[in-house]
Amino acid sequence: MQQQEHGSTRPRAGEGLGGCSHGSRSTTRPRWDEGALSHYYASFPDINITNEDFIAQGNKVLVRSTIRATQQGDFVSIPASNKAIQIMAVDVHDICNGKVVQTGTWKIG
Repeated sequence: MQQQEHGSTRPRAGEGLGGCSHGSRSTTRPRWDEGALSHYYASFPDINITNEDFIAQGNKVLVRSTIRATQQGDFVSIPASNKAIQIMAVDVHDICNGKVVQTGTWKIG
């Protein structure tokens, strides 16, 4: 699940979806890892994710997003730089019974 504010989205920590039969296999979407999200928000407190495009066909939904942020805290082994970043991301969601059951993400530059 995502929280939307002014054209941007931010996952809510601790939220996830239950299992759903998906063809011959059963899948469960993992819950958001609150610790991992806290690390991102500590490093990039002004993170803004804008959904640019949505394309749906069958049980798939593609979302193209632009991620913008400023590295204001240390990230992994990279010291805070106060430099702006911009990344394009493409997420492909598998939908079952109206719920997202699996997501693949690609980040470009």
